[in-house]
Order: sequence, then C-alpha cells, then structure tokens
Amino acid sequence: MIKILIADDHTMFVDGIESILNTVEDIQVIGRCYDGPSILEFIKKDKPDILLLDVNLPGKNGIEVCKELQK
Repeated sequence: MIKILIADDHTMFVDGIESILNTVEDIQVIGRCYDGPSILEFIKKDKPDILLLDVNLPGKNGIEVCKELQK
C-alpha cells in the first residue's frame, strides 16, 4: 500500500486529487494539510511514502518545507 499525503491550500484541489487517488488500488491518502507547519507536524506522527506538495502554502512555503524535511 502506497501512503500519500496531499498538501495544498485549496480545498477543492485536494478534494479532486483525493477522489482520483481513491479509485486506484494500493494507494491510500493518509492525510491532507493546508499549510506548511501542519505538514511538518503530520510527518512527525505518520510517514507518507509520497508527499504531493504545493509550492505556495501559508505559514511555510513548499520549498521551506522540503528543506526542513531533508534535515
């Protein structure tokens, strides 16, 4: 099972991506985050295999989040 976290500040976009991914076997959307800091908190608790990350997020942008995740 591939675990995916979707991070985007547009709820309608996240809903659409999640509905598409839910039709694929062996893929599970384990979470959705709407700002940079919540991504970092989520990943402390649960480790997704894939992070679909928007670059323009409130709080911390996607590039800042990537830099923190690399550490």
